Amino acid sequence: MLVAATPPGRHPALQATEALPALAATPPAVLLGTGTGSVVQLADPADPNAVLSHLRTAAAHEGPLLVYLAGQLLLDSRQHLPHLALTRSTPRSVRYTGLPWHWLVAELGRRPVGSTAVIADLVADSALWQRRSHHRLAEGLVLYGSLAAPAAGRLPRTPEYSRALAAVLRASRARPPLEQLHQLSLHGAGFGPGDDERMPLGGGPAPAMPGPVPVPGPEPVPASVPVPGPVPSPAPVQMPAPSSAPAPTAPDHAPAAVAPLPAYAVPPPPASPPPASTPVPASTPVPPRPGGTTEATGDVPAGVHEAIYRAAGEGRHGEAATIASQWETAALRASGPHSMEAVHWVEVRADLAHRADDAARACTLWLQAAAVRLQAGQAPESGEVAGAVDRAHHCWHQVADRGQAYQLGVQLSQLRERAPGSTPGALRDVQDRLAVLTSPPGPGDRAAAG
Repeated sequence: MLVAATPPGRHPALQATEALPALAATPPAVLLGTGTGSVVQLADPADPNAVLSHLRTAAAHEGPLLVYLAGQLLLDSRQHLPHLALTRSTPRSVRYTGLPWHWLVAELGRRPVGSTAVIADLVADSALWQRRSHHRLAEGLVLYGSLAAPAAGRLPRTPEYSRALAAVLRASRARPPLEQLHQLSLHGAGFGPGDDERMPLGGGPAPAMPGPVPVPGPEPVPASVPVPGPVPSPAPVQMPAPSSAPAPTAPDHAPAAVAPLPAYAVPPPPASPPPASTPVPASTPVPPRPGGTTEATGDVPAGVHEAIYRAAGEGRHGEAATIASQWETAALRASGPHSMEAVHWVEVRADLAHRADDAARACTLWLQAAAVRLQAGQAPESGEVAGAVDRAHHCWHQVADRGQAYQLGVQLSQLRERAPGSTPGALRDVQDRLAVLTSPPGPGDRAAAG
């Protein structure tokens, strides 16, 4: 379902419908990840009840659902709740003429967990932008996208995230995982350090920016830590490969809201890049590329990894994640999304999320790393691919939320079919736990959760 609403007036905040034709023309296999599907376009709708009716019809569909939204978000003057402005909406009338955001959450929240995603390219009004940290738009939704501040002049903003999204989908034979699709779209839209007029929606720590960036912890990056500057040419970025240093051990009991672990031996905790106390030699080679070749450059100062893991070891997880995210952005710009330089930083971020006890985020990033390695041509049985899938599997068993565990388990099952690994029973373990997660919680689960 594609909804794009350009606000009224001679100088609208966003040319919302610009990317709609390109997205509507995308084959269902790429847009939805399914063999067949239908696309409903609502270009410049005026009636919120009509949009709600289409939304309910789409939500009643049993298959996967992707909702794309483009337009302006306004706060109503009475309850100060976000509304998607439609073509007759004004700041005074949006309470009656716009689509309340909580309607969207309520309708999509009734669907099966893991079957729905929302991609949004939005411009906030000044009131919402000032209070953006108070409105958790992603709460209750699987949400990816971009939220921009209102333009300073009269010229409308262009839907840069939507343009990049359409370009990525147009160049893909199959839809990438949503997290990877989001990161590629952010990269294509030019997100990066110093951009204080846009913020990513969902998807965890994307390219770092001042303001309410969705990374764990509020700590700023100290000026003494090297951060990547502009990348003048597409030269590969060097970083050390993950070593065998052990990460923090897993808890010795399963969370109360998740079924007990099966008899299958869960993979060990993720291996980490060098800890902060270990000197990082400048000559450390990057992970081998497909075909066995290795490139070594010196674009990343040796102290970067030390600074990252020192911050994580001292509990400054937000700072560590921000630095790693900035270096991932530099690697994306220098070498592309399928490069080993970029995937290294995805794996660093995964390990940092594990250290911060964010099992769901760590699992998501390890799944992304494995998928990118496979897309880059690495064999499913290679140690790098199998290691990433094993680490995702380990983190998945630590996810306490049943909905998150199910959604991640579906992705893990698909990867396990391609990269089963050397441990017998890995795929069966995922399938068995997914079966448990789809069943209602038993009395013991409810009592433990209560």
